[in-house]
Amino acid sequence: MKRAVTTLAVLTFALSVALLAQAPNFTGTWKLNAEKSEMGGGGGGRMGGGMMGEMVVKQTAGELSVTRGEQTSVYKLDGSESTNAGMRGETKSKAKVEGATIVIDSTSSFEGPNGAMTITSKEVWSMDGSNLVVTTTRTTPRGERTTKMVYDKQ
Repeated sequence: MKRAVTTLAVLTFALSVALLAQAPNFTGTWKLNAEKSEMGGGGGGRMGGGMMGEMVVKQTAGELSVTRGEQTSVYKLDGSESTNAGMRGETKSKAKVEGATIVIDSTSSFEGPNGAMTITSKEVWSMDGSNLVVTTTRTTPRGERTTKMVYDKQ
């Protein structure tokens, strides 16, 4: 029995180390590389100005903090809900580590000129060599739009 408990403890520790080794860390200052980026098409609306410049990312084991211009968004990486200021009010998001990526699913609801609107988005953060790649699929009442923003570390 004691041997089984010891073996289980060793296996649990080894699995934890392996999972932590796979978890990405996007900490740093990043500048958009417009030449490598794909702004996408479709009817999903226009890109926010904050996506177009520099961003500062701070990441811990449980949290991802992203500052673009004067706005900072903080995401819990355990899949629980985070609330941040959006372009038109609050945005509710759930973020989690999936292998070598971070996936952020967000929903914004607000009153538009034609009544209530809801925008959903899915961001997938990954590394491609030394570049940070953020692929976003945004769905609005006007349609779906996918963008691929490539950032160079500063």
